[in-house]
Amino acid sequence: MTGNPEQYDRLALVLANQERYALLEGDAREVLLALPDGVVDCVVTSPPYYGLRSYKTPPVVWGGEPSCLHEWRGSVAAPTELSKGGNTNGTYGGGVVNPRKMYATDGASDGGVGCLLCGAWRGELGHEPDPSLYVQHLVVVFREVWRVLKPTGSVWVVIGTPMQALGETTPQEA
Repeated sequence: MTGNPEQYDRLALVLANQERYALLEGDAREVLLALPDGVVDCVVTSPPYYGLRSYKTPPVVWGGEPSCLHEWRGSVAAPTELSKGGNTNGTYGGGVVNPRKMYATDGASDGGVGCLLCGAWRGELGHEPDPSLYVQHLVVVFREVWRVLKPTGSVWVVIGTPMQALGETTPQEA
C-alpha cells in the first residue's frame, strides 16, 4: 500500500462508524482497492494535468500483463532503489539486480517508456505520450472511484487551471 499506513487505521474507524471521515493519500489505484464498494460520500481530487509538470514521483506501471517481466524500451536495470534524482543512489551498481525494477532513461520523466513484451506503459501520470493514453489512465482511476462511491455520493474533480484557459502552462512571476 502507498501513503501513510496509519491512514488505514483511521479508515477502519470510519467504516465502523467511530469516526466521520478519513483523508487517504497514495497511488489512487492502490488506495481505492483497499475500500469496499459503496462506502465513500465524497471524493475531492486534482489529478496531475496532462503535460504540465512533474511531481517527481516514482514511475508506475499502467496496463499490460501483471505477470510480465517487463523489458522497458530505453531503460536499464536498476540494481538499487531510485534516489531523489531518479538515479540509483547516485551510481549504477552497489546492489542486487532485480529485473522487475527498472531505471527508465530520460523518457520516464517526459513521456514514459513502453514494455516491449506486453505493451504496458511506465511513467508518471500526466506524462503519457498522447492525451488519449492519459484519459485511459484517468478512466482506470475513476472506475474505482465510481465503485467505492455511495449512490448519494459526489465527486469533485479539478482538471484544468485558469492559466491553461489563457494558453499559459506555467505560472508567471509578478
